[in-house]
Formats: sequence, structure tokens, C-alpha cells
Amino acid sequence: MEADWFEIWMIAGLLVDEHGKRAVAIAQARAEQALSEDDITGSAIWRGVIAAAETYLRGGELAGCLLGRQRS
Repeated sequence: MEADWFEIWMIAGLLVDEHGKRAVAIAQARAEQALSEDDITGSAIWRGVIAAAETYLRGGELAGCLLGRQRS
């Protein structure tokens, strides 16, 4: 699994839009799952998603703005 920073922010934005504050826990679970499968790259990507999701949530910024949509 490979991803650039834009893709990581897109994934984080979608998770925050869909799951709100639970987005971080969901990304943490995915990172742990990847690590348990010895997928170091996948785990690193999901840790990037965690950081991006935390940034969205901490700033109160609407993640959908990155995608050109608004959250209701």
C-alpha cells in the first residue's frame, strides 16, 4: 500500500466526514491491523491518517472542504 500526503489527507477527511471523532480510533485500528500483518508501510500510512484526522478535529475545520463538500 502506497499513498502520498494528498491521499492521506483525503482519507482522513473522508473518515472525519463519515465518523467524526471516531475517525481517529478507526484509523488506529487499521494501523494496528496492518502492523499485525507485518505491513510496515500500511501501518505508517494509517499513522499519517491518524495525524491528519487529529489535525482536522483539533482545528474544527470541516474535512469536506478539502473535497469541495460541506458536512451537515
